[in-house]
Formats: sequence, structure tokens, C-alpha cells
Amino acid sequence: MNQPLSSFAETIFRRTYAFNATETWDQCAKRVAKFVAGKGLREKVS
Repeated sequence: MNQPLSSFAETIFRRTYAFNATETWDQCAKRVAKFVAGKGLREKVS
């Protein structure tokens, strides 16, 4: 379910969580999930 972020949420996301200026929320979530799961991840996150 993709919903647009409010301008406030977008600002917080860009300043705090985004890896670069073009990273989306979905890309960020996948990046963080891969990092947290590490090598124990049995299923590919794509």
C-alpha cells in the first residue's frame, strides 16, 4: 500500500533516513531490512 508522505514526513525522511536524495521509502525499508537481517536472511528481499 503506497501512500504519499505528508510534506512534514517527507522532510523528516529525507533528513534522517534516506541514504541519498533519490532513495524512496520502499528502497530505504528494503535496505534497512537487509542490514538488520544480515546473513541470517533465508529469503531474498528484492
